[in-house]
Amino acid sequence: MTDNNILAATGRRKTSVAQVRLIPGAGKFTVNAKPADVFFGG
Repeated sequence: MTDNNILAATGRRKTSVAQVRLIPGAGKFTVNAKPADVFFGG
């Protein structure tokens, strides 16, 4: 990771844009403020 321990990336396809930020913490994944398993229907 970078000096301030935050890694950011952007992905694009056609008109869609996805952004991700990786921040050290408890290891929980959230998507649009929801837990990843709820967002993706797992």
